[in-house]
Amino acid sequence: MPPFSSEPMTNNEGEPVEDASCRSVRRRRYREQTSTNSAPLRQQGDISEGAQNTMTGFDFDRLPQDILCHIHSLIPLRDAACLACLSCRFLRSWRCFPNLTFNQETFSLNVYEGTSYEKEKEPVDIIDSILQNHSGTGVKTLKLDVSNYFKPITADHINNWLNAAVKPGIIEIAVKFPAGEYDLAWKDPALQDSNADSLQIRRIPEIHHANLKKVSINRFFPSKSLIELTYLIIENASSLQCLKLDAGYGFDTSGMCKRMNKLDVLHALSAVEVAKKYIEGKVPSSVKFNILEPCERCHIAKLSQL
Repeated sequence: MPPFSSEPMTNNEGEPVEDASCRSVRRRRYREQTSTNSAPLRQQGDISEGAQNTMTGFDFDRLPQDILCHIHSLIPLRDAACLACLSCRFLRSWRCFPNLTFNQETFSLNVYEGTSYEKEKEPVDIIDSILQNHSGTGVKTLKLDVSNYFKPITADHINNWLNAAVKPGIIEIAVKFPAGEYDLAWKDPALQDSNADSLQIRRIPEIHHANLKKVSINRFFPSKSLIELTYLIIENASSLQCLKLDAGYGFDTSGMCKRMNKLDVLHALSAVEVAKKYIEGKVPSSVKFNILEPCERCHIAKLSQL
């Protein structure tokens, strides 16, 4: 063993060489320093080191019911329904869930399972189930898009859904109906030879929607029952600011007008005529009223070619 020397080790060229043990010590010190700098600072009262990796769930039962309901209302409909299945307190909140949005994204169905009719009927069953378990109170927003589910949907379905969700306190209604033939104007004697004043419309004066501000009905069709619904809104929603009736089919994801065949265009034009004849004159001047017709360039101009 060579005698101990205080002189640094050198190579053949006389340059100093770092001892391997020194390099090891230096690396260890560097790792310790790095670990210390990256670790979060601990203060008195922090959880103990042995329990720092333990995940504890938050006890929602400690929250007051009104705060719990507010948290629940901020969750998307599908997730809110799942929570209601797991907690009795969330179930109570679910019965007053304020934002009801029904569309293809909400349903999130498996497009590869079932027949075409079963795929269309399943969303209808989901809406039925949700609204049957809802108390009807507390609804602020109803957005109902059933435009892709024509076959299993009847006028009774739509009537029941609206009756279940449209209650005093609602602020916004947006409904998009499926395309197809309902009780059309030229098939409904009540709409053929009458005007807005002579038309016998059911009225429900005891129901008032003092908070309702915005109503949008897409794929508006010439139906006496739909006119009754519109009258009900106009007469009982003192705070109404905007009413939109869209007789067209809207736009696709690229911003282009959705395709309408000749019969669709004729139905839409009839709906516009009915809206102007029976509804436009009843709308208060304080309400912004829009009737959207089929696109002049894409549909009406090509009507003779369809």
